[in-house]
Amino acid sequence: MSVVLIAKRAGVSIATVSRVMTNSRRVQPEIADRVRSAIQELGIPTRQVRNRQRRSDSARSVKTIGIITLTREYRAWFADPVIAAFVAEVTRAASEQHVGLLLAEMPDPKTICRAVEQKQMDGALMLIPSEADRDVADTLKQRLPVVRVMGAQLGPTPTDHVTCDHVAIGYLAGKYLIEKGCKELAFITLNPAWSYCQLRAHGFFSAADDRGADNRGMNAQISARAYFPVSEYPVDHSYGAMAVTGADWSEVMKQLVARRPTGLFVARDAELNQVYRMLAGSGITPQKDIQVISCDNCDALLNHFEARPAAIDLSLAEIARTAVSRLMTRIDHPDEPVLRMLVNPKLVPPPDAIA
Repeated sequence: MSVVLIAKRAGVSIATVSRVMTNSRRVQPEIADRVRSAIQELGIPTRQVRNRQRRSDSARSVKTIGIITLTREYRAWFADPVIAAFVAEVTRAASEQHVGLLLAEMPDPKTICRAVEQKQMDGALMLIPSEADRDVADTLKQRLPVVRVMGAQLGPTPTDHVTCDHVAIGYLAGKYLIEKGCKELAFITLNPAWSYCQLRAHGFFSAADDRGADNRGMNAQISARAYFPVSEYPVDHSYGAMAVTGADWSEVMKQLVARRPTGLFVARDAELNQVYRMLAGSGITPQKDIQVISCDNCDALLNHFEARPAAIDLSLAEIARTAVSRLMTRIDHPDEPVLRMLVNPKLVPPPDAIA
């Protein structure tokens, strides 16, 4: 495939090769020169490339999609190792479908970014904070097909949304701890107002309720509590009557240590370091005195732990493939009903258990 060879040689996307050969959209001069040089170096007749491009364009097989971050610059998003890993998976998924990929940002969601203004993309995947307003994407979705990715939202979704099943995450974590023999369970988060933390807590409590119901009358009742610092938003009701709050993270951990649960689910790998440090300061050894499970299964955040905990893997590759596929469908069928598509997470036991 000449176009693929040229793109690989020039270090650009197939879509960029298409633009250079058809002059359909403006390309930076230095990039256009790289594409033309690649064609000459490969010895591919210009007519052959143009004929192929006309066939591809007529079949609408070459498209460009974007990853657009809303309310924050994309560098702030990609500083999160989980989001960075997800973007890498989207890049891979787009390449598999021979789709070009651009990155853009809209710190002010009502101000359209240049890439969209110049019609450089056919559709976009959106990264939106969990705490954002429901209408944050209204301006963008009026300009091109969009699919929200990652995060979570309570209630109906105003746009297509592909993410992990956060309730299932909590359920898997609770089930794992219960099967390890834990009866006093704890869920802890530093960000209780985030929708996906609330959903993970609901799944966690459901696992405890289910197992407690299965064992009634057998002295095996399971209890579960949520621990989190007081938020500027009133969210205690989202975690039920068993919520334990504190003025700050340190106060929350003091209350958790005082109650000495036997099983602990930390909502995010990013919070695990603080939890381990405070447990150690109280003379509690994770995986010995208390069973711990975290979520995200991010190597960059977990590999330095001597006692790496069990983790819930978000299935980022599957989320990326599903999101790119859904966006391509949305581009071709803009009037289809809005969908929320949830991808199943996976339990990853600690390394010693795998061995």
